[in-house]
Amino acid sequence: MLYPGDGTLEGKILRLKQQYTLCSASIQDIIARFKEWSGSKFSWDNFPSKVAIQMNDTHPTLCVPELIRLLIDEEGLSWDEAWKITQA
Repeated sequence: MLYPGDGTLEGKILRLKQQYTLCSASIQDIIARFKEWSGSKFSWDNFPSKVAIQMNDTHPTLCVPELIRLLIDEEGLSWDEAWKITQA
């Protein structure tokens, strides 16, 4: 056995950590690519029209709070700006 199954608390914690890691890495990559693609025309106002994140399972819903966290903590946006972008 490589790691515990989902039937134990340890397995559930491990799955949550894995999903968070993959979600965060993906969103960080999306943001980096958006900024690189935008170049000198960079504006957060354009993010919602250029980026779509599809959530088709329960685990990817972690991307909502993680996108908000990254926009606030790493990119320096206000709560209102981050929430507006996330909703769009």
